[in-house]
Amino acid sequence: MLLLAAWVGMLQICFARSVGRGWTDSPELAIEAAITVLTFGAWILRAHRFGFQLFDLKVLKDRNLVTASAYIFVVCAFLFTTMVFLPALGEGSLDYSATLTGLGISPRGVATMLAMIAAGHLVPKFGQAAFLVTGLATSALGLEMMAQITLERGPAWLAAACAIQGIGVGLIFTPLSTLAFSTVPARIRTDAAGVYNLMRQLGSAAGVSIMTIVLEERISAYASTMAQDASSGAELHHAAMPWAYADCFRAMAVATLLLVPGLFLFQLSRQQPTENEGG
Repeated sequence: MLLLAAWVGMLQICFARSVGRGWTDSPELAIEAAITVLTFGAWILRAHRFGFQLFDLKVLKDRNLVTASAYIFVVCAFLFTTMVFLPALGEGSLDYSATLTGLGISPRGVATMLAMIAAGHLVPKFGQAAFLVTGLATSALGLEMMAQITLERGPAWLAAACAIQGIGVGLIFTPLSTLAFSTVPARIRTDAAGVYNLMRQLGSAAGVSIMTIVLEERISAYASTMAQDASSGAELHHAAMPWAYADCFRAMAVATLLLVPGLFLFQLSRQQPTENEGG
């Protein structure tokens, strides 16, 4: 457990500290990455040598669980990235107050809750695949609307974009969780839940880190393009931010749509696993 806590914690610290820093000129990131690799290797070696594992590795043989874990990694990566980006965009380029920005973002939480309740009742009738496709498409639409946020469109556009993304996420969470454990034998479902939740946490940390690096790169690129103007560095940075945010939101929208073909990897079966399955 100590080794697990060490490599997971250090990995998340490495993700968080990499924001705005280059790997080539930051000894801290190199040390954190090295500790992550060493403690992860020690964790695997100890489990192999002593035969004691914190979770049954047989869960990794379940196609639905592995696929759902990959999906929750990406979904949470994009969800938490927008949670970080939108307040900075609202209070930065859009010049909204903290209160107005919060009110603009808040519809997402309400929409997600209502969509999850509706999905819980309707998934048995229409099936998981229909809800996953609809949820991914709706999330992509919300992200594309975020890419089109401008000062002229006002906070109503921000609220609508957040609500639409919230609906999409809510439609994804319930069927994805159902599929993740639908074919896992009951005796190892606790282990499967640990793996699923770990991927969700890592996705959140990795998404924010990676997309922030992309954001900084796009800001630099746009600022370089605008450099012929007589503006100061701070003004160039401020002017480039809306374009950079738009690129990031649009990239996440496209990536979300690219997840749709992968739904064929799921084993869409209504049959429940028994205690003897997977043994």
